[in-house]
Amino acid sequence: MSYGQPMSREDVTFTSGGTRCAAWLYRPDAAAGDVPCVVMAHGFTGTRSDRLPAYAERFAAAGLAALVFDYRHFGDSEGEPRQHEDSAGKLADLRDAVGYLGTRPEVDADRIGSSVTVISPAKSCADSNASGIIVSDNIARIAPAAIAIVAAMTSCDAPLKKT
Repeated sequence: MSYGQPMSREDVTFTSGGTRCAAWLYRPDAAAGDVPCVVMAHGFTGTRSDRLPAYAERFAAAGLAALVFDYRHFGDSEGEPRQHEDSAGKLADLRDAVGYLGTRPEVDADRIGSSVTVISPAKSCADSNASGIIVSDNIARIAPAAIAIVAAMTSCDAPLKKT
């Protein structure tokens, strides 16, 4: 489905932790020069095919690029064992996705944002009930090139501290 201006979707890959991550790069066709980009990935066990393309198409229709990727061990990305939940690995994948976009000539490396549904290292979850804030803070430290970060939901690989 297309929302407004024509767009294209390219199959791309980037490497994170020595593992190939599969991604789709959505771009507005009418863009002249480099454009801002949003990095998108699901949290927990979701993959890039799970409703993210509709959001990426909307971003492209609005004149932004969007990189939609599968974390390693999930979907079309490599990694064994399959379906392995690794919060630290997901943070590294996000950082490497942002870094990959910095190499793309059609993307403005100074205007890369991230919309993720993730991820918090166990230590952070165990230390606080406000894990969503910690998630955003951790992503900002690990992917400093990202200018905007939205964490819609968190998942933990450790139980939250009881209050």
